[in-house]
Amino acid sequence: MASAPAVGAPPIVTAAVSPGPGDEVPRPIASLRASLGARAALPATEVFENVQVFRTLTADEPLNTIAGFNRSLGVRCTACHVGGQWASDEKHEKDIARHMAQMTADLNAEMDAASGRPETRVTCWTCHRGAEHPETQPE
Repeated sequence: MASAPAVGAPPIVTAAVSPGPGDEVPRPIASLRASLGARAALPATEVFENVQVFRTLTADEPLNTIAGFNRSLGVRCTACHVGGQWASDEKHEKDIARHMAQMTADLNAEMDAASGRPETRVTCWTCHRGAEHPETQPE
């Protein structure tokens, strides 16, 4: 069941990031992807509940991006989600992730407009480099 967009909040337009060579996809994501079948090409809002960030993507595309969150922050899915209750907003970290996704989308839009080079992207990895909190990175 799809949820309505947050009142006054525009949908975040973000591109899915495909896993790179050797990137392991977390088991919950791989399992979810396998269960999608033909629904993978449907809009994410028609397949998943409480979609607020990836409203313009197909059901399969956010899974690549979320796997990227796992790699970039060095966390598991349950860092932001309540295990087995993926639509739940119980964890504050999920809201932080939404705001960070909006921030990177905004930064990329500004860079595109300023440079005309859409291949220059800010991602979670830009700051986090595998650490959940960027300030804890080793120097």
